[in-house]
Amino acid sequence: MSADMQVVEPTAKYEIKGTTDSSAEHEVKIRVIAAIKDMRSEDVVFIERMTELLNLQNTIQNISGRKMKPPR
Repeated sequence: MSADMQVVEPTAKYEIKGTTDSSAEHEVKIRVIAAIKDMRSEDVVFIERMTELLNLQNTIQNISGRKMKPPR
């Protein structure tokens, strides 16, 4: 969930906070929120968990790809 969206109730209901850069971006956010609202809650949870796992995988790859500097 992005920083400008907030869970309103325990179910999949969101509201947009703050200002957006453009009306096109705002329209996209509204469509995404409407699609999430129509999803079953277990599907929303699945997507959230998969996103967390992908972020974790990217973090691990970034860390393992760095060369370790020797201690001074």
